[in-house]
Amino acid sequence: MTALPGTEREGSRSTLVGRVFVVLVALCGAAAAVVCGVRGWTEPSVAIAFVALVAIGELLNVRLPGDRPCAPIASSGALGYAMVFDVGNRPVDQTVAQVVAVVAIGCALGTAVRVLAGQRPRLTPVARRVTIAAVTAEAFRLSAPHRLVTAPLADYKPELRWVALLMLAVVALATVVDFVIAAYVRADGRPSAFGWTLRDEITATAALSAAIGATGILTALATPSMHLYALPLFCIPLLFTQFAFRRYAAIRTTYRQTIRSLSRVTEVGGYVEDGHSHRVSRLAIAIGQELGLTESNLLELEYASLLHDIGQLSLVDPIPGGSTLVVAPVERRLPVVLNSPHSGACYPSDFLAASRLDEQAIRRSEDSYVDELVTGAAALGCPLLKANFPRAWLDVNREPYELDPRMFSGRLPSFANTRSMRVAGGLGTIPRVVGDGQEIYRERLAVDDTLARIEALYKPYHRALRRLINKAHQTFGTVVVVDCHSMPS
Repeated sequence: MTALPGTEREGSRSTLVGRVFVVLVALCGAAAAVVCGVRGWTEPSVAIAFVALVAIGELLNVRLPGDRPCAPIASSGALGYAMVFDVGNRPVDQTVAQVVAVVAIGCALGTAVRVLAGQRPRLTPVARRVTIAAVTAEAFRLSAPHRLVTAPLADYKPELRWVALLMLAVVALATVVDFVIAAYVRADGRPSAFGWTLRDEITATAALSAAIGATGILTALATPSMHLYALPLFCIPLLFTQFAFRRYAAIRTTYRQTIRSLSRVTEVGGYVEDGHSHRVSRLAIAIGQELGLTESNLLELEYASLLHDIGQLSLVDPIPGGSTLVVAPVERRLPVVLNSPHSGACYPSDFLAASRLDEQAIRRSEDSYVDELVTGAAALGCPLLKANFPRAWLDVNREPYELDPRMFSGRLPSFANTRSMRVAGGLGTIPRVVGDGQEIYRERLAVDDTLARIEALYKPYHRALRRLINKAHQTFGTVVVVDCHSMPS
């Protein structure tokens, strides 16, 4: 949806904040394991069962929208172990350090197996699972009555509904902390990006986080009566949920790959330079993220930017080098932009076939070789923009819709300028005649094809010109645009 700037989302790269976070959590997990090894483990069989559950859940991860890796079973297992207080009518009083150690070991085992299988797991979400388990365990032990982990279940069974409410509040707190950590890591410590990353994190993961939290609570409440059989029983619904998410993610991935493949058609066909659509997409996503667009809007922006040149497929033959060419200087030294809109000499074959003129007569409107005369200006420090397509086919030195209604078989849109002097002279955006007044076309043109030609060529040309002007103005505070033409003698 895209490392910044890019078509990939921010979460697809390891940020500096994320790397530091992973290292700190790994050190804390290792320290907790050492402490437990020295002091001894509380209820080792229970700890081993939850290690196995977390490890299996780590293997069965799924990707959420925005390329977010998630392991629902591992996360619910971590929450369940953080709040478990009794197993088979036997009180369990594991320390926060043991919770951290058990979850860290389970995550490490699952991650190691994935690495051995040739996968590249994301370590930041793994570290978040360990952190949230620690937050949940600490909050639960600070707020729960101590006799919950010391007295038999029968002594406080009537109060279990209050315990359930307490667990709900603790899980809600842990979920909020998880949202904040995830957003901060994705924002890479940039305060300006934290707001929209937090919003996107909540939007993308709130529903599944609620299911994970509920499963963790049910697991902790069920173990007193169901023993460790509660672990697989309450994870089955999450497993089916994961399968549904996998199918959804596969559909999204296929759709995205299709869009990217289509964006390459114009490049493979020679209509635009190789990599052009990808570069536009990267820049568009970077701008969209700075503006704080939602992830759904960013995804639409990515698709639109990838396909922005698809209209050029309406051309029978590609224009060599693309429809426009910017000759950029090594260094801008002058507040000047050169523009050669009428020197293009790449005549599409379908245009020549539709014309009543031969290949020499049709060039009478062309400012031949003007672009070559001024190309050396790049060495002096000013850029040159030139059209590769001919003026007789599309004149970018006009309003976008100066159109002669006599040329078209359909009705022109209401916004078309049909009364200008240039239209009356046959020299509108789609010219009717060449320089010496000879009619160009044998038959009337289709309005839809004409509008597509304007979208595919005229507008990209003027966007390129506008970028050059803005860049010069930002650099020098002023800009002079020189239109380069040749006049008949």
